[in-house]
Amino acid sequence: MTAEHLGRHGGGGFVLVGRDTAKGEAALLRVRAASAPGSAEIHYADLARLEDVRVLGAALRRPPLPPSTCLVNKRPAPFFAGAT
Repeated sequence: MTAEHLGRHGGGGFVLVGRDTAKGEAALLRVRAASAPGSAEIHYADLARLEDVRVLGAALRRPPLPPSTCLVNKRPAPFFAGAT
Protein backbone atom coordinates (compact mmCIF):
# COMPACT_ATOMS: atom_id res chain seq x y z
CA MET A 1 0.00 0.00 0.00
CA THR A 2 1.41 3.40 -0.99
CA ALA A 3 0.40 5.02 2.32
CA GLU A 4 2.37 2.41 4.26
CA HIS A 5 5.44 3.08 2.13
CA LEU A 6 5.14 6.85 2.58
CA GLY A 7 4.63 6.43 6.32
CA ARG A 8 7.85 4.43 6.64
CA HIS A 9 9.70 7.18 4.76
CA GLY A 10 8.46 10.17 6.74
CA GLY A 11 5.38 11.03 4.68
CA GLY A 12 3.05 13.52 6.35
CA GLY A 13 -0.38 12.78 7.76
CA PHE A 14 -2.78 10.42 6.09
CA VAL A 15 -6.51 10.70 5.53
CA LEU A 16 -7.93 7.45 4.22
CA VAL A 17 -11.34 7.27 2.57
CA GLY A 18 -13.22 4.01 2.20
CA ARG A 19 -16.66 2.47 1.95
CA ASP A 20 -16.16 -0.81 3.78
CA THR A 21 -15.65 -0.47 7.56
CA ALA A 22 -13.77 -3.75 8.02
CA LYS A 23 -11.39 -3.10 5.13
CA GLY A 24 -11.00 0.53 6.19
CA GLU A 25 -10.09 -0.32 9.76
CA ALA A 26 -7.60 -2.95 8.55
CA ALA A 27 -5.97 -0.42 6.20
CA LEU A 28 -5.89 2.19 8.96
CA LEU A 29 -4.10 -0.23 11.29
CA ARG A 30 -1.49 -0.99 8.62
CA VAL A 31 -0.86 2.70 7.92
CA ARG A 32 -0.68 3.58 11.61
CA ALA A 33 1.80 0.75 12.21
CA ALA A 34 4.07 2.17 9.48
CA SER A 35 3.82 5.86 10.36
CA ALA A 36 4.12 8.32 13.23
CA PRO A 37 1.51 8.17 16.02
CA GLY A 38 -1.60 10.21 15.30
CA SER A 39 -0.74 10.71 11.65
CA ALA A 40 -3.59 8.69 10.11
CA GLU A 41 -7.36 8.80 10.20
CA ILE A 42 -10.19 7.38 8.13
CA HIS A 43 -13.49 8.67 6.82
CA TYR A 44 -16.16 6.55 5.18
CA ALA A 45 -17.84 7.60 1.96
CA ASP A 46 -19.03 6.12 -1.31
CA LEU A 47 -17.47 8.46 -3.87
CA ALA A 48 -20.15 7.52 -6.41
CA ARG A 49 -22.78 9.15 -4.15
CA LEU A 50 -22.88 12.94 -4.27
CA GLU A 51 -24.27 13.23 -0.73
CA ASP A 52 -21.39 11.14 0.64
CA VAL A 53 -18.91 13.38 -1.20
CA ARG A 54 -20.54 16.48 0.31
CA VAL A 55 -20.37 15.04 3.84
CA LEU A 56 -16.76 13.97 3.30
CA GLY A 57 -15.83 17.42 2.00
CA ALA A 58 -17.39 19.08 5.05
CA ALA A 59 -15.54 16.71 7.38
CA LEU A 60 -12.22 17.37 5.67
CA ARG A 61 -12.65 21.15 5.98
CA ARG A 62 -12.96 20.94 9.77
CA PRO A 63 -9.79 21.33 11.81
CA PRO A 64 -7.75 19.83 13.24
CA LEU A 65 -6.56 17.79 10.29
CA PRO A 66 -2.85 17.00 10.14
CA PRO A 67 -0.91 18.08 7.09
CA SER A 68 -2.11 15.33 4.79
CA THR A 69 -1.24 13.19 1.88
CA CYS A 70 -4.65 12.04 0.72
CA LEU A 71 -4.71 8.91 -1.38
CA VAL A 72 -7.99 7.93 -2.95
CA ASN A 73 -8.09 4.67 -4.84
CA LYS A 74 -11.54 4.39 -6.37
CA ARG A 75 -12.42 1.88 -8.99
CA PRO A 76 -14.38 3.53 -11.80
CA ALA A 77 -18.08 3.98 -11.16
CA PRO A 78 -20.43 3.26 -14.06
CA PHE A 79 -21.82 6.73 -14.87
CA PHE A 80 -23.06 5.93 -18.36
CA ALA A 81 -24.95 3.15 -20.06
CA GLY A 82 -22.79 0.19 -20.98
CA ALA A 83 -20.05 0.91 -18.43
CA THR A 84 -18.63 -2.01 -16.51
